[in-house]
Amino acid sequence: MLKGQTDVVSDGKTTYLNPKKIPAMTVGGTGDVLSGLVAGVLSKNRNALESAAAATYINGLAGKLIQKKLGLHMTSMDLIDAIPQVMKPFDKIK
Repeated sequence: MLKGQTDVVSDGKTTYLNPKKIPAMTVGGTGDVLSGLVAGVLSKNRNALESAAAATYINGLAGKLIQKKLGLHMTSMDLIDAIPQVMKPFDKIK
């Protein structure tokens, strides 16, 4: 996984790109939040590549939400607080 303006998730055969362009996410701790998301999704999914790609997408959605709300001054705790809100549409999927 490579974090940046566009996150890159790959196993060497399949690659997923998540173009997010969220400058506010350059703050320390957002990668730690992403790691926790990957672990959480992996505990349910058991497919490392899919879990990493899904977690990257969720992390980006939360970042976009917080950047809209707070501008360029977010913390990793702000990002964590936004995760339940961005997950609501996925609650219906089982």
